[in-house]
Amino acid sequence: MLVRVPRARAAALAGALHAAAGQRSARKAADPVRLQIDPLSLF
Repeated sequence: MLVRVPRARAAALAGALHAAAGQRSARKAADPVRLQIDPLSLF
């Protein structure tokens, strides 16, 4: 799945993804999830 947001909302998305990844880790979720946030230099 690819999620794109306007640059102004990128920090909010990154925070939400970080929190979700932490919850998955705490629950020892079996299904793998990969998060990748492109650096500012690409824009």
